[in-house]
Amino acid sequence: MSIVHSKLRNRKKILHSLPEIIKNIKLTYRQDETTIPEINVIELHLTDRCDLHCNYCSYKNHIDAETLSEKSLYNIMLFKPKAIVLAGGGEPTLFRDSHMDINGVIDFFYKRDISVGLITNGSKKLKKESYDKLKWLRVSLDASNQSEFFALKKGKFSTRLDFLRSACESECKYIGVGYLYGDHNIRTLYDACYELYNIFSSRINIQFRAVCNIQSCTCPSSNYANERFRTSDLDVFWKDEIKYLKSKLCESKYENYDYHNFILNNTNLCDVLDGNKSNSLNFEHCFTALSRWVIRANGNIYPCVMKATNKARPICNIMNLNLQEINNNLSGYYNLSAGYCNGVNSCCRLVGEVNNIVMDSVGGVLDNLDSNDYFY
Repeated sequence: MSIVHSKLRNRKKILHSLPEIIKNIKLTYRQDETTIPEINVIELHLTDRCDLHCNYCSYKNHIDAETLSEKSLYNIMLFKPKAIVLAGGGEPTLFRDSHMDINGVIDFFYKRDISVGLITNGSKKLKKESYDKLKWLRVSLDASNQSEFFALKKGKFSTRLDFLRSACESECKYIGVGYLYGDHNIRTLYDACYELYNIFSSRINIQFRAVCNIQSCTCPSSNYANERFRTSDLDVFWKDEIKYLKSKLCESKYENYDYHNFILNNTNLCDVLDGNKSNSLNFEHCFTALSRWVIRANGNIYPCVMKATNKARPICNIMNLNLQEINNNLSGYYNLSAGYCNGVNSCCRLVGEVNNIVMDSVGGVLDNLDSNDYFY
């Protein structure tokens, strides 16, 4: 099984947070104004500054180039996180506040025994020791050559390759390439894997994700209503493209066995070829609100990306913490109350499936998981 499917994008890892989820559920019922909830995973948007111009960016309509305060890092520690994802919003490697940059942020959490992951566009190299301190990193590449990259993002592809080369020389265990696919590039995915494999071999993994708007997904977000990039995965042409990619994968087994194994073990291309097999959403509570937060560069705290990108009601602001406000709003999101979330009718499919997992969880599901890995 691919490491992408089994390890890096394994949504069942939310079950490692069940003890904290249960504690936080009790807080919502007690309306506790003295106990701080424990949030195992926090996605931290250090800045909204970015050097690229991606047409399909979820935050492209957020024009205020905010930067998170260095002081907010100490407030984050009050929630006892076990894992921090540095992402954005903007480009996290461009962060600077006071005397701290991205390297200082990584070191801040690393010294406190918190696992750190990084999602970046690779615009600015890290210090060697910063790469070493990361549990994993992923470079949002979405292209395999300069012309494709510039057409999508208006930036330099070579800069991203240099970032990846430096990462590959480090002790960081999991080095990923993020690759959005849709109508515009579905046919090229096999060749893209080959080009990246020729540069980095099996040192990297490739994580494919469909670009929104997805035809088979009734996404409620207004962000993607008029996008020119889309994934028409129910159209006849899409089925033809998948058939072509399957034939190329089959041929690779006989033409280049090492590369064939790379696709099977280091990418989730087979998931793309299998198509959308998502189950219907049936959750009655939002469990992710009690286990994974998104903190935007302006300090606002949200229970998920859907709420963060559509400017919903924040749980609180990291620089102006109020326990009554936090626990009241957590109760609102957890219980899917009016004014907070409409549950299955307004949930991103990815987050909804995580909530389904908690709803449907049974004994023994943790047997094959690393119980110290909280990223999901």
